[in-house]
Amino acid sequence: MLEPIRRQPGKVLVMDDDQMILATARLMLTRLEFDVELATDGQEALDIYAAALGTDYPVSVVILDLRVPGGMGAMEAGQKILDLDPDARLVLASGSTTEPPMLDFQSHGFSAVITKPFVMADLGMVVGELMD
Repeated sequence: MLEPIRRQPGKVLVMDDDQMILATARLMLTRLEFDVELATDGQEALDIYAAALGTDYPVSVVILDLRVPGGMGAMEAGQKILDLDPDARLVLASGSTTEPPMLDFQSHGFSAVITKPFVMADLGMVVGELMD
């Protein structure tokens, strides 16, 4: 059995336009014993984050897909989430490690990056470190 990497409970919000990525992320994060919320674009992620903010169980970590064709991607959504909550813990996700925002993620307000497709150990480590 896979040991959870985190030390405390938390809710993870994953935003991606690819349903397979969302399904895989939900499966992996649930297996790692995190609670999971899913969004298909940045506006939906922003709405979910805002609704949970100020409740007894806010979103702990947000994973945002860099590019969402026809929708709000990570750069805009991340900034709007940080406008609501300057302490938000954001993770930038992309299939490419060479895109400029991935190389300079901290200057855009992101706490970490992760490449897609997700690997369970990497996902657990990134999220677990941000939860602590």
